[in-house]
Formats: sequence, structure tokens, C-alpha cells
Amino acid sequence: MRVYFVDEYVYLNGRPSHYACLQEGERVHCRAFGEEWVDTVVSIVDGNPMAPGFEVERWGEAAVLRAAPRALARAVRQSTQIIDGVAYTVTATCEANRTAVWLDGGADAHYYLLPQADDAEVRFSPSLLAVAVAAKRGERRYLIVLQLVDGNVLYEGWVDEFAIGDELEVVCTFEDMKKHTRRSVYGYRGADFCLYAHTFSCANAHTYIDTLVPYLFAEALCVGATDEARGYLSADLADDFDMLLDYIGPVVAVRRPPIHTAEPAVGIVGETGRGNAFVFEMTDGRIADVRRLDD
Repeated sequence: MRVYFVDEYVYLNGRPSHYACLQEGERVHCRAFGEEWVDTVVSIVDGNPMAPGFEVERWGEAAVLRAAPRALARAVRQSTQIIDGVAYTVTATCEANRTAVWLDGGADAHYYLLPQADDAEVRFSPSLLAVAVAAKRGERRYLIVLQLVDGNVLYEGWVDEFAIGDELEVVCTFEDMKKHTRRSVYGYRGADFCLYAHTFSCANAHTYIDTLVPYLFAEALCVGATDEARGYLSADLADDFDMLLDYIGPVVAVRRPPIHTAEPAVGIVGETGRGNAFVFEMTDGRIADVRRLDD
């Protein structure tokens, strides 16, 4: 009997293969690699293929084997809140490779996907008419804040801590050189949900050499610490700070340029995913000029 394997990486007796031709009573060791590896012995018993740990399908004179998904314990968290006479129910399920979130309320239902997590937490805010769902992975949380009436996303992203009541407060730590921690407060101004204020602290307060100052400047822009970024500039350049920000554009990530540059440069990735290399000129420990290499 010819036995076919659906999984991408299958080894029979240590050799890669996509199928095997087996006779009655013949046995062969098989290891399949997918999200997890599965070990088994494939054999033909009374004309039927046997492979513990695999799903077996018969297709005419052939058989198809695929590694059976392992049962995984998953957390399910559900909470209901009645606001202005409407019952809103949020359900979060932590699955093998994602966290699924359902928001039901009134006549509408909404569905969202978050990263894989070990557990989830649901908190309602009647005053904001919103709900926060946090997918918990280790010490971090992937947070999504949803407007209950229409399901709009008010906030989304990885956080270290959060609190929601009359306002949303979020704490994020960044893996940059200074290890910035940003504490942000959000709420409504009129009909708009917006950022009220944010403050910064740094865990790494070293004295940095001139070569690293351009990276510190770019990383400060990346996390939104504009006052800190301005402090790395010469007086003349600080006076033209807004013009400089327009020239550099939004900063989403700071890299060492992955391409060859004729001069030492700092790589800055913008909102569209496009990276640019910038050259920084230093005077007395401060940035005196910034130039994009493709200009």
C-alpha cells in the first residue's frame, strides 16, 4: 500500500520523504515536523494503515496521513456588563496560535484577533462606554480597548501595565538604549478619544559617547519623547525643531542601516515601512546637522 504524508517535513527512518510503499506487517519509523514534531511507527495491519498520533484517511487503494493536532488546554474568559439597559458580553479564548475576542451587545457582534497568549483579562469602563481585553503572555499584555456601541478600536498594542476607569492609563517599556518607560493617559475630549498626556522615565542613565547620540535622538522620537530629543540638538537646530521633524518624518523603528553606506549613518523606518539612512554631524556633543543620504 502506498501511504502519503500531508505534513511538510516527514522523515522515514531518518530520510526525508513524502510517501512510503509498505507491505502487510512492514513497520517504519516516522517523524513529522510542523508546529510540533510527532513520532510514530507506520505499519499495515490486516490491510489497514496504522500510525498512532496521525489522522489516517483512505483514498481508494492509497492512504493519506496527517499529524493529528494535539489537544491544548486553552483559557476562556467571559464577562458581561449592563450599561444603559444594554447587556454587553465579551468572550476571549486563548487558542494555539492566537487569541480570539467576541464582543456582543445589542443587535451587533464584533470579532477580533490578538496574538497568542496564556490567559486573558476583560475589564469594562461604563464611564468610557468601552471594554479592555488584555491577552497575557508572561509579564506583558497585548491590549485592545473597544468602544461598546460600535466596536471601534480605541487603543491597541503591547503594554506592561494598564488601568481603565474614567480614563485609560497605559505603561509601555521600550527595548532601546535608555530603556524608556512611557506612561500615557487617554480619554475623551468632546467626541474624540485622544491622548491627554504622557510622561517618560529611563532605566539606563549612562553617559553616552558622541557616536551614539544620533541613535538616542532617533529613539527618543520613536517613543514620542520630543523634549528629550530636542535636548540632543544644537541651539540652532533646536530652533528649527518642527522643520527637522517634518524632514525626518514619523519614526517607527531605529536600525543600523542593513545596507552599505559611504558614511556612518542611522537607519530610520517610517510609517510605510520604508527605511532611510541619515547622517548626523556633531559639534560639542550635540547634533548640529541632519542629512538624508538619498538627498
